[in-house]
Amino acid sequence: MKEKINLLNIIITAMIGSGVSLFIDFVWSKPFLSTITYVVIALFNVLTESAKLVLKVLVMDIKVWVLLLLVLIVKAVKLVINILNTTTSNEDKKQAFEIYTEDRLKNWRWTWNWVKSGGNWSVRDLKPYCPVCDSTLLEHKNMVMGEYSVECPKCSFVRRYVNDERPDKITQMIIDIAKNMHNEALD
Repeated sequence: MKEKINLLNIIITAMIGSGVSLFIDFVWSKPFLSTITYVVIALFNVLTESAKLVLKVLVMDIKVWVLLLLVLIVKAVKLVINILNTTTSNEDKKQAFEIYTEDRLKNWRWTWNWVKSGGNWSVRDLKPYCPVCDSTLLEHKNMVMGEYSVECPKCSFVRRYVNDERPDKITQMIIDIAKNMHNEALD
């Protein structure tokens, strides 16, 4: 729709310009095509001057080694630009979930790293943080009872994990969230 309006504006402007030119030519008793003639002559002069400039460049006395040096410089610049583009694009090709290394899950702040092994990604170095002072919590596992607990070395906060706060459950939640992020990035 906008293109049609722009085209209509151009046509109206051209018609008004032709009408004004016709009126001026009539009032000054000049032929109707005088304006068009002046434009054509001006364009012809511009084209001839451009052609003369091109001819001057073509007949310049340039040494071959200068020309080869210019070609080598242009190729070197292109190579450097390609290398820089490749480096930045490889960094940009990170999987969407790889930047997902921190979240608040089950009222705890957790951090972790992603490790690729054998084509599969896994969560490593999963760490819970103290809800009081935000220090890294120390985990304790009671093998006999099968219970997990955490203790803050800084503020002495202690808590036994509730069933769904265990690190293995948190890891599974992180993997599920990462899969969703990956699938959304592909869409």
